[in-house]
Amino acid sequence: MGIPFEQNFLQINQEIYQSQVREIDFKNPKTPEIINKWIKDNTKGKIDKIIETLDRDSVMVLLNAIYFKGNWQK
Repeated sequence: MGIPFEQNFLQINQEIYQSQVREIDFKNPKTPEIINKWIKDNTKGKIDKIIETLDRDSVMVLLNAIYFKGNWQK
């Protein structure tokens, strides 16, 4: 389907960054919905939609989310 990933790259991403690398078909019109569901599930609903549409010529989407919960000094 796409560009194959080297096993070492996948292993480093998992072990060091606790990240996931997935292959997905950008020509599939349901792909934004699939990505948005993953985002919503993995942010516990804090982010529910991040992608509206994808360009058919896209080869990669890199997503990152950071959640900060802290007490602010008054």
